[in-house]
Amino acid sequence: NNPFTEIWLLTKRHTIVQWRNPSYCFMRIASSIVMSLFLGVLFFGDKSQLQGAVFSIGAIFFLVFVLVIPMQATVVPLVEDRAVLYRETVSGCYSRISYGIGQLIADQTFHIVNCLLMFICFYFLVGFKLGGGEIWYFILMVYLSNWVIQSMGQLYALATPNEESANGLGGLSVMLSVILMGFLINYAAMPSGWQWAYWANLFHYILQGLVTNELAGNDYHLNISKVLEGVNVDQMFAFDGGNKNQTEQLSSIFALVSEIPDGTNPDSGKLPSLINCTLSKGCFADAEETLSAGFIDCYLFSGFRSDPPCNEEFNAVMETVNMTEVTKCFLEDTTGMEGQLMKDILAPVPQIMEPFIMPLEESMTPWSVHRQLFPGGTQDQSIPEEEKDGSLDLVLCLAGALLPQDAKNEIMNIANDLFGIAGFIFDVVDKGINIPGELILYVFGWAEYNDTEGFVAPFKWYYCMFSVAIFLIAIEIFKLIAVRFIVWTKR
Repeated sequence: NNPFTEIWLLTKRHTIVQWRNPSYCFMRIASSIVMSLFLGVLFFGDKSQLQGAVFSIGAIFFLVFVLVIPMQATVVPLVEDRAVLYRETVSGCYSRISYGIGQLIADQTFHIVNCLLMFICFYFLVGFKLGGGEIWYFILMVYLSNWVIQSMGQLYALATPNEESANGLGGLSVMLSVILMGFLINYAAMPSGWQWAYWANLFHYILQGLVTNELAGNDYHLNISKVLEGVNVDQMFAFDGGNKNQTEQLSSIFALVSEIPDGTNPDSGKLPSLINCTLSKGCFADAEETLSAGFIDCYLFSGFRSDPPCNEEFNAVMETVNMTEVTKCFLEDTTGMEGQLMKDILAPVPQIMEPFIMPLEESMTPWSVHRQLFPGGTQDQSIPEEEKDGSLDLVLCLAGALLPQDAKNEIMNIANDLFGIAGFIFDVVDKGINIPGELILYVFGWAEYNDTEGFVAPFKWYYCMFSVAIFLIAIEIFKLIAVRFIVWTKR
């Protein structure tokens, strides 16, 4: 017989048999459509956020399971068709190799249809990239994945004695492949004795290729304010000084400064002396003391028998302030909390206490009586929103008059000049940060870092697609070998 005639006739026969077998053909197509739509709806959403990157990886991960359905479905019809194969090849109707090649060609139409249906029902609904290169890569990878996974099921059907054995072997291989494909357990976390299975895993290359195709080149926004919801921080500060006391005090100062919209002092020349005194005297070193308490104890009033430790430096800075702004601090709402507190501070005896029973101990200050009324923040935090009841407005008003514009950067420079403490302000709470997709891929071991380009993920073509092609060629060769040499006389 002419081999080409045999292949043509067998291709036509396999196509008709598969089309007329609803348990195989229509179940395969229907399951792909339904599952693709389900995954599309499940992972529908904005892909610009970091959560979108997680959804993208999850959607592709579960898409691989959809590709397994044809592998399980192909076992029973092929095992049932083996008896016909054995009878007709023994009769000399055609060769076994022609049978295998004809089946391979007949499957291509169903692979293409299945691939396009999955792409249409899944890709746009999930919200993946709309670039031409990414779309064609996805279609090609899904097409090859459909082909190679179904061929794997056919190999199990040809190489095992019955459908029970084939389905059992297929289920075991899928379970191990999913566990060791690099998503549930990344390569670095795998036991050393199982790391070989990661490199020998077909599903690993499919998943890595599709995920790289989607994440590489994208930036994903991380909204820090949602991550830190319930934590009262407005900005984040970091200091590299070795003196823990100084760095903690700077954090407290910045927590106070961050509450001031903008300073109004036109001259910052005397501010270094005040900062030097503040850190040297440990004005904000007490972790139990509120920020506003430290401000008043250090600059305004520390007791009847002693002056505030930085009173001279404070007065020197006050010589350059805009007195109109300072006056506003005292005159606005003098009948309210701010005016009453200033009256208490300036009075020789606190007005809320009886003069004759006031214990004038060395550690007692009028401010300590009112400390609970100023609920300032703790170290390394800004002032909690629920504690801003208006009692802190006076201190913030004075600090605003005291400090120049761009006070944060000014204090940063002063701290660096005086103490060699470099500081950094991360305005990420409100703005968030953008995380490159390559960094996420690097976490899974699917990207690399170099000094010139940073994080790069160049593996989706020559590594992932090439590896899937190698698996496909190897499985098709083993299928032909199984068709040619393996004969099972009993089911």
